[in-house]
Amino acid sequence: MKFLHIADVHLGCTRYQLPESPRDFFDAWIDVLQKYAIGEQVDFVIMCGDFFHKRNVPPETMNYAVAGLNLLKDAGIPVVAIEGNHDQKYNDSEYSWLRSLANWNLVNLLEPSNSDEGKIVYNPLEDGRGGFIDIGNVRIFGSHWYGAAANWAIPLLTAAIKATRRAGAFHLLMLHTDVEGHQTHPIPALSLSALKELKSVTDYVALGHTHMHYEIDNWAFNPGSIEVTNISEFRETRGAFVVEIGEDNAVNARHVTEYRHRPFQRLKQDVTQFSETKEITEAVLSLVRGSARSAVEGDPAPIIEITLTGQLGFPNSLLEVKKMRDE
Repeated sequence: MKFLHIADVHLGCTRYQLPESPRDFFDAWIDVLQKYAIGEQVDFVIMCGDFFHKRNVPPETMNYAVAGLNLLKDAGIPVVAIEGNHDQKYNDSEYSWLRSLANWNLVNLLEPSNSDEGKIVYNPLEDGRGGFIDIGNVRIFGSHWYGAAANWAIPLLTAAIKATRRAGAFHLLMLHTDVEGHQTHPIPALSLSALKELKSVTDYVALGHTHMHYEIDNWAFNPGSIEVTNISEFRETRGAFVVEIGEDNAVNARHVTEYRHRPFQRLKQDVTQFSETKEITEAVLSLVRGSARSAVEGDPAPIIEITLTGQLGFPNSLLEVKKMRDE
């Protein structure tokens, strides 16, 4: 069996309010699907949360989502998804766009149920939604977005999976969470000791949420986001996993990064030495001419972020920001 593991697609992201931005995320996602799902002839694709950038999805973004999912459907490749914090349903509603995509038979949305005793329960997939799905020899379990309650949820997930295991199957859990030692968010992360409780019941934990690639013990895998959602992430490694499962359930996970995405560069200009705004403008333009990376034909042009540092000798409202941006 072979599958593609992606997370944090963030369709609809509008970084820097650039009109090209939503298309960047679509282009990256489509290129990943064409090269590593269809091109590698995988048996299924898993998407581990934050498929959308926000709960309220613009029509253009929904068009992008349906176009990519139909590409996989036409290729006969099923898609299995869980909700992340960006695309989960509201507490007072049973609806979300991922649930609609499941109703339209474009994704299989996995989410556990809660019993009357407060336990987590896994029911088989039915009509596009359920707690787990079997694809060949792989039993795939879903989870909710638990946020700061992730450490509390892990023992319940472990018990629920243990009660629903299939003899001889490869057991995979999809989980959207930060992990201790690997997080880039300020909220408390899932501890490594809690995560490793799942080792007794799973062969592969498919992670999402943290926008950088990492692996733990050839067992827990986080691919990173498909595209850069914020300039602070641009140095992190990101991508997807193409995973092959051996006859003995051994895991061979290959992290792939060769697909279409927009490059970034950060430049800094100290302004302390200048007394006039025109001098700063010329210094910035000279910096760009000498140090900014050039566009490569056929690839997206880079986004250049320029930070002005130091002490201004006049009000910052006098800076020729528009002129510098236009140039």
